[in-house]
Amino acid sequence: MKMITQIISRTIIIILLTSLFIYGQMSDYGFKRFIKSKSGWHKITLPDSIFSKVNSSLSDIRILGIVNNSDTIEAPYLLTEIKDSLYEKDLAFKLISTSNRNDEYYFTFQTAVNDIVNQIKLNFHQDNFNWIVTIEGSQDLVNWFTIKEDCRIISFKNPKEYYSYTTITLPDSKFKYYRIHFSSNYKPQLLNATFTELHKVSVNSKEYQPAKIKSFTDEKINKSIVEVDLHSILPISTIQLIVKDTFDFYRPVTIHFVSDSFNTGKGWNYIYNEVYSGILSSFEPQQFAFNTILSKRVKIEITNNDSEPLQIGKVEVNGNAFELTARFDKEAEYYLVYGNPNAVFPKYDIEAFRDKIPNDVSYLSIGDEKLISQDQKEIIKPFFENKLWLWLIMVFMILIIGWFSLSLIRKREQQ
Repeated sequence: MKMITQIISRTIIIILLTSLFIYGQMSDYGFKRFIKSKSGWHKITLPDSIFSKVNSSLSDIRILGIVNNSDTIEAPYLLTEIKDSLYEKDLAFKLISTSNRNDEYYFTFQTAVNDIVNQIKLNFHQDNFNWIVTIEGSQDLVNWFTIKEDCRIISFKNPKEYYSYTTITLPDSKFKYYRIHFSSNYKPQLLNATFTELHKVSVNSKEYQPAKIKSFTDEKINKSIVEVDLHSILPISTIQLIVKDTFDFYRPVTIHFVSDSFNTGKGWNYIYNEVYSGILSSFEPQQFAFNTILSKRVKIEITNNDSEPLQIGKVEVNGNAFELTARFDKEAEYYLVYGNPNAVFPKYDIEAFRDKIPNDVSYLSIGDEKLISQDQKEIIKPFFENKLWLWLIMVFMILIIGWFSLSLIRKREQQ
């Protein structure tokens, strides 16, 4: 009888551990969303609401499946940020002549006939200039066609700061010869130039409407501060400032994001990390791109020095979408789970075989967010509060006891 009791106890423990194992892996995470899955390769677009629940590195995202309510499997995936792609090719060229007439200076270049040029970068020996440039193209050095005019290039340097903007963006052009000319009251010294074929494939990024924008000037440090609050934590990769002022300006700018916060009892204190440092000027686009960060609050600091503060009319905040490309090998009830501060990035074999992923991958829809902890209370109740488990255990115990009783009776009859 002692042996029977031990077997029954061990069996109960095995049943309990099995039930816990089924949900144990999923219970490591805080949230889940049902996936309307199909076999094969598919994509899942991460909804914006997920970013306030995941790690800042997105390392705690998993796709878990329950097979026949008895086992948990994991579907491998690749995480992709859908962002702009850039093709850039430096082209061969040579400077074939330099000339001037009545303070008008000309620089003529020769390139390969079939090359497409849409960007030219110039580098001069001078540090202080402000020139209006015209770019022309020709196939024979006789007939010249205007490609672009009124292009401003500028450079200034003083003991405190240095700034240079000498990049000229052109429409796609295919000439054998290019001529750059501008007026100057002194002879410019061109050190070198770069001819480039540049193509940017832009994707539709998401524009996030700020919940609150606060602007003020800190006169102690001569800085304009712009604080932008979003409705929730979101992936941010681009910020654009719309400046109302029409005069020329040049201001150092830094962008910070909130990485953490704490309540002192008298209010919230924020911990900021710098994500971008550059120049806000009237000579180039006032848009700043950086590696994607997850945050609900950003702070923009504009250094005014002794100049009047700029009038910021609007702040545009944009971010890229994120996708999972996953492979579903087995039939199961799949869930997208997340919300585990201790999770690290998973390592799947498919990372090394990206070229094997089909091009025509369809998108799967996912359900509403649910708290896993609530579901666990319903599924894994205390052992003796769950009547179903009690009935199963009682039936199992009766069967075991009956089987051992019959075995003992047979042994005695044989004796």
